[in-house]
Amino acid sequence: MLLQFAVQNYKTIRDEVIFSMLAEEEDPNLSYSLFHRAVGKEDYKIMSSSVVAGPNASGKTNLFSAMDTLRSIVLRGNILNAPDSSNPNKAAHTLELIPNAYGAHEPVAFYIAFIENEMMVEYSLAIDLGPFMALNFERKVVSEELLLNNEVVFKREGDNITLGQLDHMSPLLNSRFVPNIVAYANLESTELFLVNSFKSLCSTKLASLIKNWFEQKLIIVFSDNKLLSDPRIPDYYKERTLNEAVSHFGASNSIFYVQEKSGNKLVSKVNDLMLLSENFESLGTLRFSQIFPLIIKAYDIGATLVIDEFAQNLHADGVFSIINAFHNDDFNVKESQLIFNTQNLVYLNQCAFRKDELKIMDAKDGKGSELYSVADFEVSESDDTYDCYKNYLRGLYGVFKEVEYETIFCSLAERSNNAKEVKWQ
Repeated sequence: MLLQFAVQNYKTIRDEVIFSMLAEEEDPNLSYSLFHRAVGKEDYKIMSSSVVAGPNASGKTNLFSAMDTLRSIVLRGNILNAPDSSNPNKAAHTLELIPNAYGAHEPVAFYIAFIENEMMVEYSLAIDLGPFMALNFERKVVSEELLLNNEVVFKREGDNITLGQLDHMSPLLNSRFVPNIVAYANLESTELFLVNSFKSLCSTKLASLIKNWFEQKLIIVFSDNKLLSDPRIPDYYKERTLNEAVSHFGASNSIFYVQEKSGNKLVSKVNDLMLLSENFESLGTLRFSQIFPLIIKAYDIGATLVIDEFAQNLHADGVFSIINAFHNDDFNVKESQLIFNTQNLVYLNQCAFRKDELKIMDAKDGKGSELYSVADFEVSESDDTYDCYKNYLRGLYGVFKEVEYETIFCSLAERSNNAKEVKWQ
């Protein structure tokens, strides 16, 4: 499960932004939907869900894009562009799109912490991709670090590798592990030590565990139209509960996945006729039908599911029902997590979320995106009357701006009145 993610110098994110799934100690009475883990002498309380709210262009999608980019880099093991452009997150395979375009040329930095198989993994990566849209820049890994259960496994500065005291992970080391050989590993400047030399020379088990977590347990969704043929969703999840789910959602027709050469197609059965769902169903029904199998898979295997604009075109009652399933300690036995962003203020609901589950993303007057938790703010109301929606509209969280398009329409009206004839092309 995900504990924390941090990123710096990524698109609109200039200064470090830290996204945390660790519960705030300031809310000890809000104990529902928390996973408890002990690592060494530390006890961690980990949340099962989080929602990132904020206006357009605040950086919400960029935060999830950064997670997906780190995931893609780890899976391919280098910081070169990927030939496969099927990922709708273009920055994940075209890395010159990543650097912040408005500040000085600085490395892009990532950090992630997660727990898998009762082990806490922390991985940091800093990469120099050059300035924004630098096509011929000689890229390099600036630094790389891996910790296991709060103990350093390795540190990399450029081409220099330093190993920690690895006694704490001796069962995970390769049988022919020789520290002196690792120190002189032949490493390209664009390669990750983690999934290349470290895997072959130090610990195949640990490197594989980390890579498998990124591949299977961190599921990030950007575009629904890619989900029909997504290899992460076996037919088992597409067929098992889809029709029951769409009936609860409100659809009156049966909906099926049909395999074709070009990929899966959604088909609706209407009065014994089989029609392409895209020609018959609403946008909400299509989105729900495409995304629900992935939700079921994440829930079934104990994954962290990150969805860009999850609530788009979906009724709030259905979304809250899914959120409640992740919050339910009796049902969520695999300890799955649901993370999404939204512009819909209905999800700033203290009845549905803990205050520390509610995150606010803001772009500070062109100075870069910032992220903070509602729990960071002190208010005069008691917890019983705390209203995140009203506080957002009051500007308590610093992001609410009145949008006034009237001046545009007034200007247009004036030009129209002054013009002898207005022609629309």
